[in-house]
Amino acid sequence: MANHALDLSGQRIGLLDVLDRTGKDDRGRITWRVSCSKCKKEFLRTTERLRKIRRCGCRKIHGATGRAKGATTPTYRVWHGMLERCRNENSTAYHRYGGRGITVCERWDSFENFLADMGERPDGLTLERRDNDGNYEPDNCYWATWKQQHRNRTGLHMITYQGRTMCLKDWAKELGIKYASLRWRVIRQGWPVEEAFNWQFHKIRAQRRERARNEKGQWASD
Repeated sequence: MANHALDLSGQRIGLLDVLDRTGKDDRGRITWRVSCSKCKKEFLRTTERLRKIRRCGCRKIHGATGRAKGATTPTYRVWHGMLERCRNENSTAYHRYGGRGITVCERWDSFENFLADMGERPDGLTLERRDNDGNYEPDNCYWATWKQQHRNRTGLHMITYQGRTMCLKDWAKELGIKYASLRWRVIRQGWPVEEAFNWQFHKIRAQRRERARNEKGQWASD
């Protein structure tokens, strides 16, 4: 019953554009007319096969031998993973990329163009976007360390202070303040950054609290 309600028309799955539903094959499986986004070849594919194999195998992508050019290289795997998480709704990461409206520029439909723009992936680095809410395109992407990527992920607190922007953990390290204390001031209590980062301010505040407690004690004794 679920398959009868399924409509993949208009979707791009991997490198295949689903044009329309054509009916069923001789085994009763739903079939779709699809077109390769690279070579524009049209052919039929069942729902099950479409979910498993998301490319046509054309020479434009796979080369004369039928084997993907660079398919065994880290750079190719990065490119393929980028397309999967942005365009394949069955990808486990789709909700964090394509589901959020993150797209891949048309130029990077071609691995050759991606390679020309980004070069081979350096050892130990990964593809990262400068704007975490921006798309995968030449001006927004660079090869980053895992640490840099982690600090650019959604939800990480980046703080600008005295013309510099760093994550809260880096500020805590530079200022010599415990991260838990700094996080409590900035995130939990909502203190202004200038006050949260200024240890002299806290020294003065502590002195004021101490005087207030002493004055309160004197009033109580009187």
